Amino acid sequence: MDRPRAWLSHRVDLAFERPLRVGRATIDPISRDAEFDGRSERLQPQNLKVLIALARRRGEVVTRADLVDCCWDGRVVGEDVINHSISVLRAFADRAGGFTIETVPKSGYRLVEASSKQSNMPRIALGIVALAAAVAGLAVFASRDGRRGAPPVPVVVIGPFSPTAGDPLSREVARAARVSLSYMLTESGLPVRLLQPGEQKPSADFIISGDFERANGGIEATVRVEETRTRTIIFTHRFDSPAATATSLPDQIGASIATNLSWTAALMVLDRRHPSDPQITTELLKQMSITVEGGDMLRAFEIARSIAAKAPRSAIAEVALAFDSAFVLEDLPRDERSQVVRLGRQAADRAEELAPEFGDAYVPWCILRPQVRMAECENRYRKAMERDPEAPFVSAFLATLMSDTGRFSESLELARASIANDPYKPAKLGRLIRTLEVNGRSEEARAVFERARRWWPTNDRITWGMVLGLLDSGKFQQVADLADQPGLGGLPLDKAAAVELATAVRSSDRASGAKACSATDLKVLTQAMCMIALARLGDFDRAYAIAGKLFPRMKATTREEEERLWLDHPYVFPLSTLSAPAAAELRTDRRFLFVAQRTGLLDYWRSGRMPDFCTRGREQVCGAIARGN
Repeated sequence: MDRPRAWLSHRVDLAFERPLRVGRATIDPISRDAEFDGRSERLQPQNLKVLIALARRRGEVVTRADLVDCCWDGRVVGEDVINHSISVLRAFADRAGGFTIETVPKSGYRLVEASSKQSNMPRIALGIVALAAAVAGLAVFASRDGRRGAPPVPVVVIGPFSPTAGDPLSREVARAARVSLSYMLTESGLPVRLLQPGEQKPSADFIISGDFERANGGIEATVRVEETRTRTIIFTHRFDSPAATATSLPDQIGASIATNLSWTAALMVLDRRHPSDPQITTELLKQMSITVEGGDMLRAFEIARSIAAKAPRSAIAEVALAFDSAFVLEDLPRDERSQVVRLGRQAADRAEELAPEFGDAYVPWCILRPQVRMAECENRYRKAMERDPEAPFVSAFLATLMSDTGRFSESLELARASIANDPYKPAKLGRLIRTLEVNGRSEEARAVFERARRWWPTNDRITWGMVLGLLDSGKFQQVADLADQPGLGGLPLDKAAAVELATAVRSSDRASGAKACSATDLKVLTQAMCMIALARLGDFDRAYAIAGKLFPRMKATTREEEERLWLDHPYVFPLSTLSAPAAAELRTDRRFLFVAQRTGLLDYWRSGRMPDFCTRGREQVCGAIARGN
């Protein structure tokens, strides 16, 4: 398989770990519930893995390399990721009591319990926990925010998959697909149970089934997700692969299902807090797969509008309509956008009213308004995160806003947070890849990119993230080289012009750079590459002529005019390119202030939220930004 470390016996897999006692806390790894002093708390999956790895070797030193091997499958992770997990676990230790986590300088970490009496769970208690898990099949799962009495997180059962009789390859791929699904769903924060042949189905919210067969010289798999309350198939997908690359199929299946169910699960928790008619909920769950997969957004919007009309007081319906109204704008004719925005804003207001505790209900307010309202949106996102720290998407949208405004360091922290309980979503992976690259973590960005490409071999968002990261870092040759890789032909990039431009920058040939950028029909990525490269070559007139096209005026003297400008161009090229390291030369020309003003960036920065190139660097333009002249 492509992930060989996943099969090592020492790897922490929450789906197969037994209940354990650490200090005064009793922990069920499947549900991630921690019980102590009459309280209940739900641990984040990655942090729980680290805790289990330390608890396995209580009193002994566990190195960082050991933690990476058994908690991150040996993937490349930065020191700050491990530091963050240890910091979170130390705070948990303070709350639970009975143990501490020590740092052993230049070695690693050690879990130390207060006394040997507390260090081992009584055998009778452990037996009761284990017996309860075995009899029930699944634990009683805490809510996302750990509050008693709140709705449980949806439970997933993976049934036996059916391979072609007598065919070893389809049997092996089917077996591996179940393991990958279990692993990836658990990583996404969902309780999972693997059902054995002949075993009675336990109580669950979703049951996953699949058929694997040899066909057309390879493997074809059909995987279904059934919602058990109404016994409706809410998601079905067909996967196929040539025999030579069939070992990559299990991870592709796991990533696709995990991505669909992570957002679906969050909405199910919302629906359990604010119940809708079961049939309405089922219709919405089926509709969600269109939005999550990035499919026909117009169809997804029409379905959401129809469902919301039938259930005007359904929180889950209003949330879906609000998001889909924003996502569909670019696909609509200009004269239809105002009406859809009004509809989406009404849905967003109702969602906030019906479910004020649901952080993601506050996101559509921003994505259904002009982009220049950056400061207001940042404030809303931060309040939403305070209200609902585990909201699936608030941190992701705030990460994008921080990137757009040139605050790349904070964007990386948020991108990591957004992916913690949703590690397989293409849009989040693309965002993480880009921010890693811009922050100089190229090795980690490449590792995430290669891994994401195995999960999503044809997804443009993965490639888009890497290309934008390379572009913002000024790595023109790597951008051109990436266009040659198999399966990446959909990039909006002119290959010949990109190669010529990379050569011109390398040789400081201004004339060749101008020639490469002379065509009038260049694709958008090529235009952005030209803007940065020409500024680096000293051709500021041509660079700013391109900037005028990439970044149309969005700032106006009235809100009404800003609304009109936004509806003309609901989506523009990412503003982050203006603040990226590669655009340092562009910022030496005073015309940069004009572009920053017309896009709303200047007002945002002057509100006291300066970009990294001013707070971490001391570029000349920062004085003019701060002075307001």
